[in-house]
Amino acid sequence: PARIEGFDLRNMTAYLPAHARLQLDADSIAGAPAALGDPALAASALANVADNALKYAGESLVRIWAEHDLESVRLLVEDNGPGLG
Repeated sequence: PARIEGFDLRNMTAYLPAHARLQLDADSIAGAPAALGDPALAASALANVADNALKYAGESLVRIWAEHDLESVRLLVEDNGPGLG
């Protein structure tokens, strides 16, 4: 079963692979408030999204950053690859 708790987004990014095309915005991630959810599942989901972006984005950079407001915190993953056809 999922374990719901507060966790630091930096813990999620610690498991990402070192890759020349992977660009983390460490300041936005460090400045984000704690997220609420299952930290292991969230880290696994982020790793899968980043891995897919690196595989299918051609030579595009894959950028990961955090955004937050009063109600939520989000990690965003962006690339400039070809997308879905």
